[in-house]
Amino acid sequence: MLKYQSYFLTLLLAKEDKQVANAVIYYQQKESESIEEAISYINYLIKFMELHHDIKGVFVDSFGSRSEFYDFLNTSLNNVDIIVLEESLNDEFDDKLLTEVARAENIRIDYFKQTDL
Repeated sequence: MLKYQSYFLTLLLAKEDKQVANAVIYYQQKESESIEEAISYINYLIKFMELHHDIKGVFVDSFGSRSEFYDFLNTSLNNVDIIVLEESLNDEFDDKLLTEVARAENIRIDYFKQTDL
């Protein structure tokens, strides 16, 4: 857990202003990850991020699914400052689509890496 805290402390200190940032989390379950493991990690991430962010939504897809990702892209992003992902999306089209949407809406994309639970 210390690795997560260190990374997010760095992320939070790097913010340009002291206002609470509005964030959306997108997570795709790993092939070998149980539902319980995914939920546990997402809950930890939410609790940690809530200290300095206003979480506007959490979108979670099972392995191989993209329905929540596309639902997320179809929601209003007017009040979102940051999109938080574990890593770049595996699908090149989806990755480019997300990058362009973020650029058009002036939203920052931040990555976190799940290294140990």
